[in-house]
Amino acid sequence: LGTAHGGSGGNFESFAYDARNPLRPRFFVSEDKKNGPIRRYTPAPGEVDWSDPGGTMLHGPDGIMEYLVLTPYDDENQPDAGTYRWTTSLEEGQRSAAKYFRLCEGIDAHDGILYFVAKKQRDLFAVDLDGDTWTKHSTVHGTFDGAPDQMKRLLGDDDGGGGGNNI
Repeated sequence: LGTAHGGSGGNFESFAYDARNPLRPRFFVSEDKKNGPIRRYTPAPGEVDWSDPGGTMLHGPDGIMEYLVLTPYDDENQPDAGTYRWTTSLEEGQRSAAKYFRLCEGIDAHDGILYFVAKKQRDLFAVDLDGDTWTKHSTVHGTFDGAPDQMKRLLGDDDGGGGGNNI
C-alpha cells in the first residue's frame, strides 16, 4: 500500500480491513516508526474485485491513500479522547502520529471500530469508523500487561466484516 501510492516504503507492522460494505472496502496499515501514520487505503469502485484481491484492489492507480489525524478534546491535560479526520497529506499524518501514537504495532477493525496500539505510550486507541471520535486507553495493566503488540489476543479471530493480520 505504501509504495504503490508514491510512498517510499516504511516499517509497516500490521494490516486490517473494514469490508462491512463490500463495494467500498477500506484497508488500514500501521507503521512502527516514531512518526509512522495510520494509513487508510480506499480502492476506486472499478478496482474492487474480491475474486482477485491481489490484483489492483490494493494498489490500483485510482485508489485513495489517507492518513489519520487526531484532535484531542483537551490536548493540555489528558488527551485521551477527541475527534479525528483523514487527510491525503502524509506530513499531517506524520505530525499527528509523532504527537499522539508513536511506534504503532497491532491494528484491527471490528464492528465499525478501528483499534491500534502505540507501544511508546503503551496505549490502545479505538477509532469509531462510523463517527468522528476516538478514545485512548492505557495498556499498562490488563490484557496487554504493559507490553502492547498485536491485536489478535485482544479481539480474537474475526468472524466477518473486517479483520486484522500481522505482516
